[in-house]
Amino acid sequence: MTINITGAIKAVSLYKCKNVVVNTTRVVVHVEVMHSSNIKIYGGNQLPLCNLEMSDEVKIFLTNACRNCQVITCSTRTVNLKFPKEGRDDKSQEDCDFVTKIFPDSFETRVVGDSIK
Repeated sequence: MTINITGAIKAVSLYKCKNVVVNTTRVVVHVEVMHSSNIKIYGGNQLPLCNLEMSDEVKIFLTNACRNCQVITCSTRTVNLKFPKEGRDDKSQEDCDFVTKIFPDSFETRVVGDSIK
């Protein structure tokens, strides 16, 4: 299923969804994905926050306008974030103009002094 949202919308919430593509123009608050799998989110002019909880295979595609998007994950596996390199056009078809980052499924934490790293 593909959901195209043109214009502004306050928030988008997906719950227990599979194989959904969300194309947005302007999200004011956030996109929330819970208990879902195989989700693709395309940011347009504004996408301040993506909150991903207990989901699998989430891919987020950002433009230059929304590259400061904050991504929060909780018990989520295989999250990919793709955004244009600085100074590159986000309409480019060349893969070398984009950066793809994969969020780690697990973290290593150690006590260092009085804090954790």
